[in-house]
Amino acid sequence: SCVLACSTLLTWNAFWVLFGRAGYIDRGTLRSILGVVAQLTMLLCAGAGLVLALASVEVEEMAYVAEDALFTISAAPLFAVLWDPAANAYGVSLGFLISLGLRLASGEPRLDLPPALLWPWYNELVSKGPAPSQSGQLFPYRTAIFALSLLTSVLVSRLTNWYIFTGRLKDPSWDVFCVGTHPALLAWADYCGLRPSASAGRRDTGWAGVGSQADHGEQPSASPARVSDG
Repeated sequence: SCVLACSTLLTWNAFWVLFGRAGYIDRGTLRSILGVVAQLTMLLCAGAGLVLALASVEVEEMAYVAEDALFTISAAPLFAVLWDPAANAYGVSLGFLISLGLRLASGEPRLDLPPALLWPWYNELVSKGPAPSQSGQLFPYRTAIFALSLLTSVLVSRLTNWYIFTGRLKDPSWDVFCVGTHPALLAWADYCGLRPSASAGRRDTGWAGVGSQADHGEQPSASPARVSDG
């Protein structure tokens, strides 16, 4: 992920800005070679990171710590934001804080951080072994933290959506993240029938889902009148 991020930044912020906006290369030709430039910069960043990791033990250790933090702390909230249509700032923020707190409490020998939370099967003798980066946490706590963070993000988002869109939040000023006015969440709430007005519109006009005439304020077309023969 770090290599891909560095490659993307170099491709867009350097190559695209220097040659695309300046007009030195035709836009059509430039777009066709962006993929090649991204691959080359990815190899360049990976090679530079490999050289730094081999030359310095501290860089290698920090790479492990960064990879660990990316998975245990950031991955679950990011997955919720990308793939859960009901995710909101309350659920994602709480999931992030839970994963951050649990990961710090689990300890990290590379940072000389002792564990305050002992997961099942913890063995203190393992943590005092010859490897300075070896942890006594034998339980797959990283995966457990990821799962708890993702579950918290999904459940808290749906709970707060239900509380806000069903009218139980009497004072809108308490909605500090403005979830009640977010267009995507409004569409999701209408689709699930959480808002009373949307439910009434579904019953009265035969609302069939997001994007119907009731959503856009259009009146359903009247059925054509029958012309009598006589």
